[in-house]
Amino acid sequence: MNATRTIKLGLSVCLTFIITACHQSSEQVDERENQAQIELKETSFENLPNWQHDDLSAALLSFKQSCIKISTTNQELPLLSQITINTEINTHLALQKACQKAKQVQIKPDLARQFFEHNFQPWLIRSDNKEQGLFTGYYEASVNASYNQSAKYSSPIRKKPKDLVTVDLGLFKPELAGQNLVGQVVNSRLQPYQERKDIEASHTDDDEVLLWLDSAVDKFFLQIQGSGLAELDNGNLVRIAYAGNNGHNYSAIGKPLLQRGELSKESISMQSIKAWLNHHPEQAKQLMNTNKRYIFFREHAGMGPIGAQDVELSAERSLAIDPSYYAYGLPFFVDLEHPQKGSNNIQKLVIAQDTGSAIKGPLRGDFFWGHGLAAEENAGKMKSLGKAWVLLPKN
Repeated sequence: MNATRTIKLGLSVCLTFIITACHQSSEQVDERENQAQIELKETSFENLPNWQHDDLSAALLSFKQSCIKISTTNQELPLLSQITINTEINTHLALQKACQKAKQVQIKPDLARQFFEHNFQPWLIRSDNKEQGLFTGYYEASVNASYNQSAKYSSPIRKKPKDLVTVDLGLFKPELAGQNLVGQVVNSRLQPYQERKDIEASHTDDDEVLLWLDSAVDKFFLQIQGSGLAELDNGNLVRIAYAGNNGHNYSAIGKPLLQRGELSKESISMQSIKAWLNHHPEQAKQLMNTNKRYIFFREHAGMGPIGAQDVELSAERSLAIDPSYYAYGLPFFVDLEHPQKGSNNIQKLVIAQDTGSAIKGPLRGDFFWGHGLAAEENAGKMKSLGKAWVLLPKN
C-alpha cells in the first residue's frame, strides 16, 4: 500500500467559523476567503484512531440505508467533485458495487469491519495545508404542537408552497452538482421567493399549515435543525421533516447579539441564544426576521428524521457534508473534539447523508446527535476541531 500517494487541488474556499451548531445554518462569527490547497493522502485503517474499537455494525446499518438511494443514482456521476482522481474509483458505479456486497453482510461488528476494510480505502483530508477542520453538531428538535390554531398554538409550521420552484443546477452543468436555485415563477421568469418577514406577515390558509406551535422561538430553532418530533395536544407524537426552503441565505442572529453586548463569546451557544429570545419577546421577532431564510416541513412516518440524501439519519452515525465536494453515501472516519469538557474524542465511522447551508468546504461537517435532551445539549455546544478521512471504494 502506498501511504504517501496524494491528490491535490488549489481553489478559493470560504471558511466559516461557527458559534452555535445547527443543521440548516449556523451562527457565524467571522468569514475569510483563502486560496486553499486541498489534498487527499492515502493511508491505512491501522492509522485511524480507535478504528479497532469502533462498533462498525451501526455504521454498516447506516451505510445500507444510503445504498437505497445510491443504487438509483447515475453510475457515471463522480463521488468527489472539484478533485481529479482515478475515474474507476470516483464513480457511483464503484460505490454501487460496494452496496451490492453490503447486502450480503450481517450486522455484526467483526463482519462490518471486514466489509469496510476489504472494500474501501481511507484517505486523509487536508485543506490549506491543515489536517483539522471545523465540525459542529445538530439534533432532532422537540416542539409542542396542535393541528388546530388557538391562542396557545398560534405559530404556524408551513407546508412547502405549491409555487416554490427548485432548480438542480447540476442537471444543466455537471460542475454545479449539489447546487440549487430556489424561487417562484412570475410572468414566465424565475424570481427570488419571499423573505422570512414577508412569509411570516402573509395570510395563512388552513391547507398551507402543517401544524401550529406554541412558541415562535421553538419554531425558529426547529427550522435551523431541519427536522423535529412534535408532541401534539392530544398526546400523540408526529415526526416532521424538511420539505424545502425559500432560497435565501441564512443570516446569523448570534453575531448581532455579540456586537450589542447581549451575550459574550464565552457564554454564547444555541441554549444561551434561545434563552435570550424567550426573555426578550418584543425584540426576538425583529431579530429572527433578520434571517431571511425560511424552512418548510412535511410529516414523516419513519423512525428517524430525513436528511438531504432522503434517507433516515442515524444518531452519531450520520454526517452533514458539503455536496459540492462529496457525494452522499460516502463513509467518513472522524476524530473530533467532544463538546463536553473532559470527554474522549469522537472517533467513529459516519456516513455522509445530509448537508446544511453553513456546511461549506472540504473539511467542514455537521455531526448528527439524534433526539433528546443530551443530543440537544451536545449539539448546542459543539464547535469542535477535528480530522476526517474519506473512505473511497477500492479499485
